[in-house]
Amino acid sequence: MTFLFSLFRLLSWIISVFFQTIKSLLVLNGLLPPPPFPIFRVPYLPLARIIDFMEPEALVSLSFCSQKSHSVIKTQQRASFNGRIRVSWPHRDVMFYSVKNLTRVLRAANYSYFPKSERSNYVKMNGQNVPVIMHPLDGFLVSGWENITEGLETITDYVTNLFNIDISEVFVSDDSFKMIEWVNSRQTTPLKKIVYMAMAWSPCSSEDEMNYILRDCRCSSEIRIHSKAPSSFRFSGNFRRIDCLDISNSEWVTIDNLLTMDGIDIHLDNASLTNSDFNVFLKHWLSGGCPRLKLFCARIGSVDIFRVLAGLRHNVVRVENRRDYNSPFGHQWTLWDGYDIQRADGAPAVCLPQQNNTLLYAYSTDIDYYTFWYGARSIVSYASTYATTASVRFDTKQEEEIEYHTDWNSLNISIYSHQPDPSLGYEDNTTGSNLYSVLKKFLNNGKVSLCGAQIIVLVKRYPDESDVSDIISQLRANHVLVHIGVDSIPSGGSNSATLYEMSFQTNGYCAFATGGDLFSAFGDMAWILGNPYQFIAQNFVVSGSGRIKIPAFKSPIPPGIHADFCYFAITVQNHTLDNSFVSMNHTIESTTGYDVKTFPSNGINLLWGTAQTGELFLNGSLSYKWTIDYHYNNDEPQIIECRMYSPEHWLSGGCPRLKLFCARTGSVDILQVLAGLLRNAVFVEGRGDYTSPFAYRRTLTSGFDIRRADGVTATVCKQGNGTLVIAVWPETTYNYN
Repeated sequence: MTFLFSLFRLLSWIISVFFQTIKSLLVLNGLLPPPPFPIFRVPYLPLARIIDFMEPEALVSLSFCSQKSHSVIKTQQRASFNGRIRVSWPHRDVMFYSVKNLTRVLRAANYSYFPKSERSNYVKMNGQNVPVIMHPLDGFLVSGWENITEGLETITDYVTNLFNIDISEVFVSDDSFKMIEWVNSRQTTPLKKIVYMAMAWSPCSSEDEMNYILRDCRCSSEIRIHSKAPSSFRFSGNFRRIDCLDISNSEWVTIDNLLTMDGIDIHLDNASLTNSDFNVFLKHWLSGGCPRLKLFCARIGSVDIFRVLAGLRHNVVRVENRRDYNSPFGHQWTLWDGYDIQRADGAPAVCLPQQNNTLLYAYSTDIDYYTFWYGARSIVSYASTYATTASVRFDTKQEEEIEYHTDWNSLNISIYSHQPDPSLGYEDNTTGSNLYSVLKKFLNNGKVSLCGAQIIVLVKRYPDESDVSDIISQLRANHVLVHIGVDSIPSGGSNSATLYEMSFQTNGYCAFATGGDLFSAFGDMAWILGNPYQFIAQNFVVSGSGRIKIPAFKSPIPPGIHADFCYFAITVQNHTLDNSFVSMNHTIESTTGYDVKTFPSNGINLLWGTAQTGELFLNGSLSYKWTIDYHYNNDEPQIIECRMYSPEHWLSGGCPRLKLFCARTGSVDILQVLAGLLRNAVFVEGRGDYTSPFAYRRTLTSGFDIRRADGVTATVCKQGNGTLVIAVWPETTYNYN
């Protein structure tokens, strides 16, 4: 015991003297020769402990004293750092970040700013003699360079090599985007965090910079954007999975963007979202959306909590006391006078599209018979694929009731016994349509499931309402898709804009046409019911001439099925086609160049009014890209909608006997596998064991449950060896004895 106590005292004395040595070594007048204490003659075990006790900035400074000091630090260090390395371009620093503090260990600065009296101290860094000085206040080393970028890269290489650690974070500005790619190219571990901050001389990011940070740069966990976006910037497509997203100027964020976010902490400052938008998002969360969310904060200037909770107050509990909340990413909030609301964790979400699906066909009594008939033919043909169908003729003097059906024959009888008849209508050109009154009845019917419903509408008379946000909110909360064919020569009414807005906001589409063009456009729209799975829904605000590139995608068609029909739709204006539109051409081709489809071409439809639609074969084993070239003759904003649909295969009844599907591909991106299906998926944490009928056993961890129309549920998950597993419940096993 006495021996151990003496050894401990000796070790403590060595550490104390050594720290004093380092402090005396790093005096302001430069690097002085080390004092006579023979630190590198200390025995192996105490020396390793000394190095483990030292702070990163002291180790970096000590490493420059000699080749031996560098070698000893690199080889003797045993304790792993409890922190991360950050590279900051605005400050030209390499920093060590731990839970408790942020410590600068080395900086790159312009050599010309060094005082002449302090230009005599040099250190060896990656084969170069680099001038250094000590920071007068904080005591870390500052290195001098003629090329600051080269300097920052060199000191980064030096520090990461010394500690044998990858860079976890980068802090960049608009003139240093290449730093992100440089870091990612030098290490296999992706960055955990990217902070982008605009400088005073350039407070606004470009659209390319915003898209790069949000969509293209490789980052696994956290993105913070402290910069304004251009006033015309809109982010299209879905947000990728990111754990923490913090945007300080989020005026450009729309409710569509918000509904595609999948994060743990989401922070939006200076947002332009409304109370109604938050209501839609809250219902989305209650229905299983954004399943990993722990903290959502948005500053909009004025919050009406009762509008946020509209339609939900039966499901809330008032909480008046104060509570402190800490998020997984260290954000702290004090909560006062709020409302608790609970969703059914661990159980199917409130809304599972595909379960008890409903189809509504609504048509104006003023519409021409042949357009009505062409759409009705398709709708009746696909009625048997829906649990419930409904039909209604609107714009009649005596408002008609919606009729509900459970078989195609009763739907067929109902539709053809209520054919369009203008004599039953308002017989003037001033009265607006009663479509929204009919839709409200459908949304509040209490008879059939709204979840994941499809609505096909054929309009001749325009409505007069200018604000239908309440209907849109309810449609979105129930994941209802609305497709609308609009006659561009109306029989009455004044406002077609809300028709487009309703379809746009629900990921449907709206086609404006008349005569034979409307006949074709609406007939094609109804054929979508045969390809009910929408896997692309993107919208682009454009002007003049240009090109849209939709990132590479795969169809939901399983690779084992060589090819199958998919269906696309594009609209080129949000109103009746006018002379500002000149042309639109687009190409859908495999990324290998093996499979190329160009539109328009022989045998492919041209525009029917504002819409172009068509079928095409897509190979389930290939990735595709979609390129659209557009030309308008002015700079007015135009909206281009892009939609793509496919048969759903397993969800729509394909491979009906499947119990277990396993495929090892080496790399599985579960979000791509579930692209377009996350609204129909419930995240399930925990572990479960599954045994197939042929005795294959799988342990399922942290997967997604997804249910098809007949009530059968499957768990979809990835496993560590790059295997995708689809396990269909309930288990069934055979008796082999």
